[in-house]
Amino acid sequence: MKLVSLAAALLAVAVQPMPALAQPAAPTHDRPSAFPKAVVKASASEVTEGDRLTVRVRVPRAGLAKKVVLQERRTTILGDVVWEDVTTRRARSRVKFVETVTSLNTASYRVAVSYRGRVKPVVSRATSVKVWRWVPLHEFAPYFQTSQATYGESEINGVRYEVWGGLYSYSTRSWEARVTPGRHCMRFRATLGLADTSDDGSTGTIAFTTDESATVYQSPALTPGMTLPVELALPSPYRFGMQAANTSAEKVKAFPMVGNGAFYCTGIE
Repeated sequence: MKLVSLAAALLAVAVQPMPALAQPAAPTHDRPSAFPKAVVKASASEVTEGDRLTVRVRVPRAGLAKKVVLQERRTTILGDVVWEDVTTRRARSRVKFVETVTSLNTASYRVAVSYRGRVKPVVSRATSVKVWRWVPLHEFAPYFQTSQATYGESEINGVRYEVWGGLYSYSTRSWEARVTPGRHCMRFRATLGLADTSDDGSTGTIAFTTDESATVYQSPALTPGMTLPVELALPSPYRFGMQAANTSAEKVKAFPMVGNGAFYCTGIE
């Protein structure tokens, strides 16, 4: 009986499953959770096209990082949105990029950080800034203009400008044109004067209105050989109007011109 019990005990031990071999733990730096995203901040929330913008990056676990690539959001000619590599820096805990802003309306940046022991870079959240730019007046098609008003080129005090004015009507005493900024613009600038084809001793004036009612600017008397640069703050107008008048004596010709007009805008493609 004792021999049978002993044999049964040995058999029970023999058929028990062998414990599984422990798997080696993966290195800590291979786990995705070990790589928090870099923090990206821009030096300004709004800029003018052509400004220099500083993008500062805080890189987590910089001791394991190899490189930091600044990427900018771009739209292709087919309308696809892509993230394009712009500049590469050696990885440090703090990295700074200085870029010239060329994007329309919004500039968006992010970084891709490459780490040792990880195949794919870790991509940060994006940071965006609003971009303002000077849009030439001639890019706004007039929704109203008098028959004498036209766009072209003219010389004011010997300098050639792109102008709005009454270029082709030698008998006109006034002209008017209106465009639609559509509440996208906050400033307007231009050089005012009389075309050099105006008679000696002539005078003229130019006024600007917003939303077809409020006069935001009235020029003094303009005379031949005079140039008057103006830059106006606008109350985000939906409409913008230009009114010019020949204030000379009868039969004296004056051609008031709005030279190199431009709006300061964002949100316009």
